[in-house]
Amino acid sequence: GINQFGCVDKDTLIVTIEALPIPGFFQTAFSGCNPTPVTFTDPSITNQCLFVFSDGVVLPGNSVTRTFTEAGIYDVTITEISPNGCSGSTIVAGAFILNPDPVASFEARAKTLSMLNPTTFFQNNSSGAVRYEWDFGDTLNPLMDFELDYTFPAEEAGVYNVTLTAISQFGCENKTTQTIIVEESLLYYIPNSFTPNGDEFNNNFKPIFFSGFDPQIYNLKIYDRWGHLVFESNDTNYGWDGDYVAGTGLAKAGVYTYKIEFSTSTKDEKKLVVGYVNMIR
Repeated sequence: GINQFGCVDKDTLIVTIEALPIPGFFQTAFSGCNPTPVTFTDPSITNQCLFVFSDGVVLPGNSVTRTFTEAGIYDVTITEISPNGCSGSTIVAGAFILNPDPVASFEARAKTLSMLNPTTFFQNNSSGAVRYEWDFGDTLNPLMDFELDYTFPAEEAGVYNVTLTAISQFGCENKTTQTIIVEESLLYYIPNSFTPNGDEFNNNFKPIFFSGFDPQIYNLKIYDRWGHLVFESNDTNYGWDGDYVAGTGLAKAGVYTYKIEFSTSTKDEKKLVVGYVNMIR
């Protein structure tokens, strides 16, 4: 500079213009299904980084992890800030794609079955899927049908959790489960005659239960033609031996009325069976 007297002085200043940072980055996945954790990393050692996603999420750091749960295409802007405060940004369009999940849905025509007919139809109401896997809880390998009739084991009652897995074209899965009950069938036989003659056959009258009843809730009554009670039992193993009131001798041959009350084993449903038995002497 020159002052008023014409004196001259000089000074030198060195100005360094720093190049703007150019962010670079890599991620652990480019697409996936819900949920997918993805780590985004900027390789810079000296600069601070900021990751701004297109849905408004901002994550600071040189390496950040985000778990995506909403289907969509995500852009990301990576900004590097140097120690001198200079910053540079890079926009990566479609940095990550979270594919949509299918919707698994089905309906069983009947959810409570009997051992006599343990078959029902399964209607597939899924959407967004191209493959299906059915697990019925009683087989090792799933079935790949779209929808189907299925027969559960008829040998014994049981509760089965049926699971349908729907799989999309991207390999994304969605599952849903329903419970199917196979109930024990009520099976019994009531003879229409008996012969209390002391031989080895048919000396007592009683119902024969095979399955589906509660032996704790049982009553058998026998009446003569005039309505008099001649026999009663609460034990399914103890039947009428032909006595006319216990200890008074054999009743006369003829037709007698029985009333049998019992409860089913699965629904605790009360049953009353009335009929006639012929005592043959």
